[in-house]
Amino acid sequence: MRVRLSFQPEAGLDRLLLRNALLELATLRLYRFWARTDLRRHLWASLKVGDDALEYTGHGYELFLGFAIAFTVFIPLASLVGNFFVVNTDAVLATLVFNGWWLTTMFLTAAGRYSARGYQLSRTLWRGICAGQDGSRWAYASRYMIWSAVFCVTAGLSVPWACEDLARYRVRHTIWGNRRAQFHGRANQLIRPWLRVWAVCFGPLYGLCLWQIWQADGNAAAPIWGIANLFDLINQRCDSMNLYGVGVALFWVCLTWLYFYAAWLEWLLDQLDIGPSQFSCRSPTGLFRRLFQRMILPAFFGFAALTLLMHANLHENGPFYRLDYVESVWACLAVAFIAAIGMGAIWYRFVVIPLWQEMIASTTVDNVEAVARTMQSRLPRPRFGEGLWDIGHAHLF
Repeated sequence: MRVRLSFQPEAGLDRLLLRNALLELATLRLYRFWARTDLRRHLWASLKVGDDALEYTGHGYELFLGFAIAFTVFIPLASLVGNFFVVNTDAVLATLVFNGWWLTTMFLTAAGRYSARGYQLSRTLWRGICAGQDGSRWAYASRYMIWSAVFCVTAGLSVPWACEDLARYRVRHTIWGNRRAQFHGRANQLIRPWLRVWAVCFGPLYGLCLWQIWQADGNAAAPIWGIANLFDLINQRCDSMNLYGVGVALFWVCLTWLYFYAAWLEWLLDQLDIGPSQFSCRSPTGLFRRLFQRMILPAFFGFAALTLLMHANLHENGPFYRLDYVESVWACLAVAFIAAIGMGAIWYRFVVIPLWQEMIASTTVDNVEAVARTMQSRLPRPRFGEGLWDIGHAHLF
């Protein structure tokens, strides 16, 4: 029997996003753990396989406890590294320590992301059957770091093969009840959409970064080994850049990323099996045009926030113009914080959720009764949430 998946957000989604955004602002994002839980519970209930919806059983306090545990370990280490930069005067040693800490953070964040996926699956039910994940987060993080190095060496052209390897590892360690998922995707199915994205976005951006590094005081070697030097180089040139041009570039990057994300999601769903049940997905026609239309509102909001920041900080009648440097920085960060939370809610509501809705509605499952007849999983459920991933990816930025 073939059934079609459906994803129809229930009433109250806009009110939920608005409430979460306001509470995150009021609590300086401390409420995000409960906001994330409420949003997932709403979205999971909106996804139906046949006539039965998914159920999310996680709790906000689990996410908070996971974050608190990671915080008590991660932040003291970060403080030690920060104190090292204060007392150290050797530029070469400082560069090595910085890069080593940055790479360590990348590794821990990848491991945390794999653990977070396991937590989310363990809190997902369908007809009372619980999902789960085994495998090693350290093995997954090692694969991620290897592919990150290959990405740098190949100027990003290795992305389809990285997607295949990482997706295969994630899916083959995914369990629904007592049935293990299988993945049949191949990298060559992603080459064409990625080459389009690479040609119009990441390729020119990568070349620009290399040119900027080469022009840095005539020394091409030092900035390559010091990632911080690249950011310093960009900061030195920001005064001469047109910020609206930067905004247009960011809009283009987001649009091309969204195009590849849609292609990747179709590829992932179309090549997925859970036991004898087979998934099939075909993206609807005109998807890219609708993605572009949905990007207009977030882009307008982002440009409005950018204009506000520029007027407040650069115009002689702006409220931040007469502040000293430290006060101006804090004021700009406050405005950027408010804009980021608002952008997150708008991005989810008008871009991500409609994309999921179209892709899931184009997905069918054959022999779904076999999944319904599975026995309950005996995998141990993680006790805590996504702390390592939550704090790691924030620290990277």
